[in-house]
Amino acid sequence: MPERVRPATGTYLGIDYGRKGIGVAVGQALTRSARPIETLKTTAETHLWQSLRRLVRDFDPDGFVVGVPLPMEDTPKDNPLIDEIAGFNQRLSSEFGLPVHVMDETLSTRASQSHFHELRPRRSISFRAVKDQMAAALILESWLLQTNPQDPDA
Repeated sequence: MPERVRPATGTYLGIDYGRKGIGVAVGQALTRSARPIETLKTTAETHLWQSLRRLVRDFDPDGFVVGVPLPMEDTPKDNPLIDEIAGFNQRLSSEFGLPVHVMDETLSTRASQSHFHELRPRRSISFRAVKDQMAAALILESWLLQTNPQDPDA
């Protein structure tokens, strides 16, 4: 599918890809901030892509920012999840005709856990229930802070 020709909104969807769940966040280039939206289960591929279509319809993003686990110095360099994410990113791009940007997501879950405990949400919410979407928000926010997607020369 070719890229859409429409005015830029400055809205991006952040994604923390996982084999059990995919965390999704939405963020704005203007404010360079992001907020968690939901965690999509990956058990039924058809349902996953229907959910992603719904989110694209609801938020009308200019693109996606997907976290990729880049290897650290003391870890093995071949991570099979990287290939899965590359395939997922290709499908995102072809399915929606939007650019897919990647961002190092190393330690994003650990950082989201610290952030979760700082916020002290209602006791009825467990970190396990929101960790993927919080990691997606941190990934997206980091990308928004490191880049200026509204600058055509960026």
